[in-house]
Amino acid sequence: MSCSETETWRSVAIRRRICVVLAAWGFFIGLCIILTFAIQAFAGVPEDADAAYRRGDYAGAARAYQLLADQGSADAQNSLGELYYKGQGVAQDYAQAAKWYRRAAEQGHVMAQDHLGPMYLEGKGVEQDYGEAIKWFRRAAALGFADAQYNLGYMYLRGRGIEQDLHQAATWFSRAAEQGYAEAQFILGIMYRVGGGVRQDSTKAANWFGRAAEQGHAEAQGYLAKAYYDGEGVPQEFVSAYKWCALAKTRARDVRVREMATKTCDTVAAAMSPVQIAEAQQLAREWKPTSMETVTR
Repeated sequence: MSCSETETWRSVAIRRRICVVLAAWGFFIGLCIILTFAIQAFAGVPEDADAAYRRGDYAGAARAYQLLADQGSADAQNSLGELYYKGQGVAQDYAQAAKWYRRAAEQGHVMAQDHLGPMYLEGKGVEQDYGEAIKWFRRAAALGFADAQYNLGYMYLRGRGIEQDLHQAATWFSRAAEQGYAEAQFILGIMYRVGGGVRQDSTKAANWFGRAAEQGHAEAQGYLAKAYYDGEGVPQEFVSAYKWCALAKTRARDVRVREMATKTCDTVAAAMSPVQIAEAQQLAREWKPTSMETVTR
């Protein structure tokens, strides 16, 4: 082989190597571009889904959540479960709701765990199973979710799927109550009032009634009115008693609670002057709940 032929062969070899390297780099860069667009598209799904839900496009939200749920997103699975539970954008289907809640719950999604618990408690979309309900309530409660803490306390209080234990009930109600859960605050007030699961303490009872009442819990307002009228756990004060029973009477949805508040107001009014009644009525009109999570009962 001559020198010129050798040099030509080397040039061809070099050019081939350069072409191979360029081809490899081209493939790599192309792959990066594709992945970038794929990641951007994937990341945009949750935002698009939430935006669709907020503007009332439930069908669009369902499609977007379904895409992400199928890819394993616990948030999307929980949201899809909610849509099936409420029948928003899809036909209402409790079995489908339970299916998606379970998938999210098994990934540690606390809201899905708390959603799944009541479905087992009530037998919606699944066979009723108190043990399963407790399992999911306990998992969410351990993560500090107030609604689950309340639900677990309720299971201990009623002895559903577990041996009744008022002390444990009070423990879990306390954890939810400290986070501002109005119904837990009210029940804890009752427990301190009667000494169930805790040592009887009228001051603590009135305190918890007061915290729930300030959030708009009508039955707690009625019990707080009685406490002020009787001077039980708080100083006897008729104006405050009338204010709270007036609020309970106007806010209560439950007929029993409304009747109880009406009776309390009549009893308190008999011990008040017209000026005191007018003052209490004014205070009731000016009252506003301290939390957006108002609860009526």
